[in-house]
Amino acid sequence: MGSTTFSDMKTRLKLRFGNSDSWDSYYGTWCNSAYGQLVNRDKITPDDRKRLYFPELITSTSSSTSDGTAYVSTPSDCLVVYEVFDDTSNVRLDWIPFRDYLAKTDRDTTTAEDSPEKWTRSGSYIYVYPTPDSTYSLTIYYRKRPTALSADADVTAIGAEWDDVILELAYSIGRMWAGEIEKSEYSMKLAEKMMSQISGLYDAEEKARREKIRPEASTLDRGSTY
Repeated sequence: MGSTTFSDMKTRLKLRFGNSDSWDSYYGTWCNSAYGQLVNRDKITPDDRKRLYFPELITSTSSSTSDGTAYVSTPSDCLVVYEVFDDTSNVRLDWIPFRDYLAKTDRDTTTAEDSPEKWTRSGSYIYVYPTPDSTYSLTIYYRKRPTALSADADVTAIGAEWDDVILELAYSIGRMWAGEIEKSEYSMKLAEKMMSQISGLYDAEEKARREKIRPEASTLDRGSTY
């Protein structure tokens, strides 16, 4: 989690505005806006290949299906569902587009109930197919939406390395609202440069991977010694 409290963020942002009292009602709003913009960014800029990654926002929750009910509730703080795992059957469910789910005419037929194989999300529900014939324990892996800062002692849910980026983004947002577009754009570029310097930090975790690529056995000739 972050190390700069909400109170300190507002104080530091106010300092950037020359300790002006004119924006006292907005410093906190700009900090939260910057926080939200950062964690909901897919990339630093549209042309970037690297994606922003916040490991603290990746989480999971347990849920259970009910016999004859085709869905379970999406976690209330869910932004994106990554995977759904059936712990009862010990299998990973495959994602399908919602319209493909709707095209399955037996999706809500009691005679076609079985253990779930696929999932899709629509609104506040995760639908599974086939419709469950019993209770199945599911683990839902997802990206959560962090709670906005409110109390003075609040800190962000992401790493402290992003605190200064949030402040720079907040300053850019504030200058934009003040009508100082050039200062806003300059500060935004600085914030994006800071993001770029941090974005590859977590890539080092992949060095622990010991995965080797091999073709499927069915694609090999009988005499192959691959």
